[in-house]
Amino acid sequence: MLDLDKYAPPPSPVKPTCPEAYRIVAYSSSDIQVRYTGAGKHYSHEIAEQCEAEYRAWLQARRAIRQENSDIRMTFKADLLESLSLTDHPKAQRLWEMAWDHGHSAGLSEVVDWAETLAELVQ
Repeated sequence: MLDLDKYAPPPSPVKPTCPEAYRIVAYSSSDIQVRYTGAGKHYSHEIAEQCEAEYRAWLQARRAIRQENSDIRMTFKADLLESLSLTDHPKAQRLWEMAWDHGHSAGLSEVVDWAETLAELVQ
């Protein structure tokens, strides 16, 4: 039996917010601009730079979390297939894909249930 708590995803980083008069426009991860939208208010270059720096840090943290989630998923896959004694089975990848497609939206326990059910067909 797998300990599913071991595969819990890390918390997502909180998206930064800028003061109301500043808006972040991100065309890509390398092309980020802070637009000043405050009518009649004074523009602050320091605030704009701070908003941009916080947004870039958030993007970097998101990329790191996505990689960590991918690593966790691959570890889960390997452990699940090993627990079913299917690590070297020629249909292991297809079984994983089907179990993941059918179960991941309901949680990892559902993926395990699907994998166990499908494993009966290939053993």
